[in-house]
Amino acid sequence: MNKAFLFHNITVLLYITLLVLIITPLTPIFLDVIMPLNESRPRFFVIEVEFRVNKDEYFLPIFCYISALAIVSINITVGVDTMHIACTSHACSLFAAVSKQMENIISKVDNNNDTSENKHGMNEELEEMIYWKYIICLKKHQLAIKFVDILNASYQVYALTFLIIVIGTMSVIGLRILYILDQLETVIKFVLILMVSLSSLLITCYSGQRIMDESQKIFYGAYAAEWYEFSPRLKSLLIITLYRSSTPCELKAGNMISLSIATYAMVVRMSMSYYTALLSIQD
Repeated sequence: MNKAFLFHNITVLLYITLLVLIITPLTPIFLDVIMPLNESRPRFFVIEVEFRVNKDEYFLPIFCYISALAIVSINITVGVDTMHIACTSHACSLFAAVSKQMENIISKVDNNNDTSENKHGMNEELEEMIYWKYIICLKKHQLAIKFVDILNASYQVYALTFLIIVIGTMSVIGLRILYILDQLETVIKFVLILMVSLSSLLITCYSGQRIMDESQKIFYGAYAAEWYEFSPRLKSLLIITLYRSSTPCELKAGNMISLSIATYAMVVRMSMSYYTALLSIQD
């Protein structure tokens, strides 16, 4: 799954939802023009808020206010998701670059071992050059880990809050849809909100999964190397690589829950469980 393609589709869904939320309250006005009745159709808003004024008399100001809030909210959501994807993509690129460089170094060691005749399988000058290149890769790996730590520290509170909100939103919306199946416009509105919640959750969890996968590739590459052909100095660097990459880097929600596809499935299951519990209470 391409992250840019996923984000593009979700952004389109967000703006379609915004368009529906703006157009839906105007439906009675359009119908009064196209199919007029003896009296005006009742006005309504996508967000029911008590303004302590006559809604029919002040329909236009209230409509503009709610529409402005919806536009700002959607744009903030898109901006936050864009920055999150940019940061996680950068982290994935750092790990991918380190993994590729280490793979090239290890392959260079293997190729030279086939042609060299000294006891370490390569001449000292070449070994020194490979040794320092490997050290540079380890430093880059350390910088990639620090970047993920900084990203995690700035994101974990938001991620935990977001997971809680998504669980509550999906549970309540599922229960709400069950009781308004005869109101098509309202059902469409809530279904779109539900889809937006699931899509935003997918972006958050999929980004964390990508970081885990890219950081683990370094471990698998070092583990698959023919370490017995390395010199003692290179073996020590390989051990450091295995130690640092044995635990994959993770984005966490509240420093407790790892953001991954498994977390996505867990949140959906919890939402269904709370929905079932609320439904039983209603019955």
